[in-house]
Amino acid sequence: MTLTNRLTLFFLAAQIVVLAAFSVTLYVLARGHLYDQLDARLSTTMDTLVALAEIEPDGLDWEPELRRLPAHWEGDPPVWAIFDETGTRIDGSHTPLNTLAEFASPGPTPVRETHRVEWSGSDWRVAKQTLVFPDPGAIRSRPGRERHRTLVFVTAWPVAPVQGELRTLAWGLAGVSAVVWLLSGLAARWACRRALSPVSRMTEAAKRISADALGDRLPVPAARDELRELAGSFNDLLARVQEAFERQRRFTGEASHQLRTPLTAMLGQMEVALRRDRDPAEYRRVLA
Repeated sequence: MTLTNRLTLFFLAAQIVVLAAFSVTLYVLARGHLYDQLDARLSTTMDTLVALAEIEPDGLDWEPELRRLPAHWEGDPPVWAIFDETGTRIDGSHTPLNTLAEFASPGPTPVRETHRVEWSGSDWRVAKQTLVFPDPGAIRSRPGRERHRTLVFVTAWPVAPVQGELRTLAWGLAGVSAVVWLLSGLAARWACRRALSPVSRMTEAAKRISADALGDRLPVPAARDELRELAGSFNDLLARVQEAFERQRRFTGEASHQLRTPLTAMLGQMEVALRRDRDPAEYRRVLA
């Protein structure tokens, strides 16, 4: 595997880690924010319902015709219901959630409970709060003026819109991360190839250097970086190698020149001695 590919893979692996960490962090923060908004809607609805109930001297008063929630809400209108101490529904939204009847029994006061239930295949966030009249013996109901000892307020918001937004966010983050990752990979490969192009040029120049072309040198990059230092060091090495070859060539030439005269004389003496037959003493004299 080439150095360009290794650097590109390393960069892409680091990019995956960064994008995954960023996406997960953003998703977690968005999820917390959306659920906080959902809980805030529940709390606002519950505060409005509880504020509409009146504590009269003779009991808790809730008049359905007079106690109405505001007509305009952000998003879909809330689902809510109000139950008395017997669990009877005395008021509520036009599209009540059947599951709300499960929370009709009074709970601890003034604790506000939050539950998560499933109804018709979708999740709902349910809030419940109980309001109790402090003096049960003072309760007096009259015709047209019903008083209650306990009012149980229950409201619910669907979780599906939040889940839909989170799914959209997750797909969006995945798509954006994939595009950024691919573009980063292409940019990283281009940057690596551009950064290592001096190495490729030095490699090609080194292949052309031979014993007959020791004067050639590696191209030195213009940028003052490690590659420039490498090229300079290698060129210095080539200069020392060339100098060593030149010394060897001079030594060989001088040695051959020094040996040529005695060898010529020796060959001449032997040729003269071999022109005719001679006695052993004469051969020994010539060899000596």
